[in-house]
Amino acid sequence: MASVYQTSPPTGRVAGTLHNPDAVVPHYAANMLPHGLAGFLVASVFAGTMSTISTSINSLATSTVMDIYQRLIRSNQSEQHHTRASRWATTLSGALATVGAPYVSRLGKLMLAFTTIQSLMGGIILGNRNLHLSSNSPGK
Repeated sequence: MASVYQTSPPTGRVAGTLHNPDAVVPHYAANMLPHGLAGFLVASVFAGTMSTISTSINSLATSTVMDIYQRLIRSNQSEQHHTRASRWATTLSGALATVGAPYVSRLGKLMLAFTTIQSLMGGIILGNRNLHLSSNSPGK
């Protein structure tokens, strides 16, 4: 896409709509690709989005069940019980995300600050996790 827009930048009415960087991919799919390929591009964007959301919700539910529910609330239950609890946590996480989605735009700079801090801490958390998994003394 970058090479297409560098060699022949859009002009006229279309150029005014591309001031927003988020509009480049939809414009490219609608105006430059054949209809079949445009459909594949849209499908791949949806698939990537659904995969990311699914992973986030499952990760949240798993960490909630494993770190809080299993350790602090119901530690002596069966694996089947914790599987059911994980499914309920996934459903609850998805419902809360769906209910909260319309209000995210009101968070603005708070959401940007959260994602910035999260991206800075992600490497540290991953390093600590890998160090814990590679240590010879479990539980320390």
